[in-house]
Amino acid sequence: DKGKDPVYRAGEKMNLIVQSDRDIWLRCYYLQHDGKVFQIFPNPWQRKSAIAGGRPHTIPGETLDFNFTIMPPAGKELVKCFALGKDVTALLPHEFDQKELAALHPDMKQNLPSLFRALKGIAITEQSTVINVFE
Repeated sequence: DKGKDPVYRAGEKMNLIVQSDRDIWLRCYYLQHDGKVFQIFPNPWQRKSAIAGGRPHTIPGETLDFNFTIMPPAGKELVKCFALGKDVTALLPHEFDQKELAALHPDMKQNLPSLFRALKGIAITEQSTVINVFE
């Protein structure tokens, strides 16, 4: 919601604006400056990853029952989203079906793109946005 080169201060709330020309299953991850990786969509408060095509979706926006609050540490961070042609929940490691928001295994920082690209026969598009965080 702050454009292509967003800057946030710790404590500010962030919204993702996502749009696809077709129906997709969306998975988004937040890669912190300290190396921790969090799955931010879907998440324990929004378990469904389906997004209808043809219109913008604001996540979490006003309708979903959670917030993305930017937290320290300060530095360059990354939001990485994968738009998938079908629901891949059953094909992913159990760690991705989170009951509470927790950091994924540290190897995920480097392995997320490979994990999704290895899914055979599934259309995939990947988009990343650098987030500049200040305290």
